Amino acid sequence: MPAEQILFGTDFPAVTPGVAAWYTKNVDAYFEDRPEMHAQVMHTNAHALLPRLSAR
Repeated sequence: MPAEQILFGTDFPAVTPGVAAWYTKNVDAYFEDRPEMHAQVMHTNAHALLPRLSAR
């Protein structure tokens, strides 16, 4: 799957803040050597789909 089609989400509040933090920590570690792809997955792709988020 191309990186442009991936969004990161933790399912918070369906999971505890600790579980959400665990997922986030592991995604950060997975993309550690690919900062551009990390930025896409964490926020750039969401901003492309939901431009109103970029205004914040």
